Amino acid sequence: MLFRSTTILQLHDGRVVTGLRLRDEGGDLILADALGKELRVAADDVAATRVSRLSPMPANVRELVGEDNLPHLLAYLLESTAPAPAAAP
Repeated sequence: MLFRSTTILQLHDGRVVTGLRLRDEGGDLILADALGKELRVAADDVAATRVSRLSPMPANVRELVGEDNLPHLLAYLLESTAPAPAAAP
């Protein structure tokens, strides 16, 4: 099961870029912002990288989803991360 943590990039020019690290691509780091939009940052522009210990899950997820729907959300997440079944011979 793959869980992604928030990556925080400190750039040489002082800016800070935060997102979920998706992949490295041709010398660039690709992150997803809070809206799911991909951000591309040149690896050469990064002065420091750290991974947040905080979950990217909103603190108020219970209110957003509704307590009655939490079991459904959990079932969906567990199902969507399960390995694909092996093909029949």
